[in-house]
Amino acid sequence: MALLNEFMSGGEKKLKVHVSEIRRNERNFYAVVSENEEENVDNLATILREDGQDDNGVVYEDTSLNDGKKYTLLAGERRWKAITKNYENGLGDGMYEVKVVRRPADEIDELMRIVRNNAQRNKTKEVRAAEVKAMEVIWDGLVARGEKPEGKKRDWIGANIGLSPRRVQEYMTGEESDIGNEEANPEEGGNTATRRRNQPTLSSADAEYLRNLQKNLSESTGRKVKINKSFGITFYPNGFDDITTVLLDLGFTEDGYFR
Repeated sequence: MALLNEFMSGGEKKLKVHVSEIRRNERNFYAVVSENEEENVDNLATILREDGQDDNGVVYEDTSLNDGKKYTLLAGERRWKAITKNYENGLGDGMYEVKVVRRPADEIDELMRIVRNNAQRNKTKEVRAAEVKAMEVIWDGLVARGEKPEGKKRDWIGANIGLSPRRVQEYMTGEESDIGNEEANPEEGGNTATRRRNQPTLSSADAEYLRNLQKNLSESTGRKVKINKSFGITFYPNGFDDITTVLLDLGFTEDGYFR
């Protein structure tokens, strides 16, 4: 079908393309793991009938598959489904406003662009888990071809999908654990900065963070430090007189007031 309203913008074409000329992207995991996808498509179909299309889909040209279609989706699959649904029900002309971008260089490039084009959508835990898994595939692919990103794997993934490294680690391992089994014990001569009765379950990433924090506090203060699973931080001074030094190190006065 003829293409309408074609114009160039920064080397990228914006077109109106009939939905029959577009194929879904088999690497797009978002639609597979999203909750209530069919209901969301129905709701979007209604919105499109009433208000029209606000956002463009993103596609690239590919006629190599010999399936009668010309474009592959990178973003906007739900809108494509909604427009298709309306068209099949005799509602609308089936034209989809899209931005045509360069074809991905390879599978890794394609998967990365799918992730980045879905950066603004609301994401459930299931979607986030699938997203982290996809980013692990991308990382491994880059490493395999000698293009290892700088920094740690979880830091790089987090920076690309808007998650903290600790949260990424939790999704990567799927594990939860506590940090330590020690409780702060005043009878041992420790000065407990924080004590809580609740003992929440920690992810392995959070546990690793607290272990590193405990180690760094011990090294920087020159004293034994313990962080228990209730987040109590216990310092073990080198004698009674050293209590004042601990307070000063933490930013308090000798009388226990924060400076």
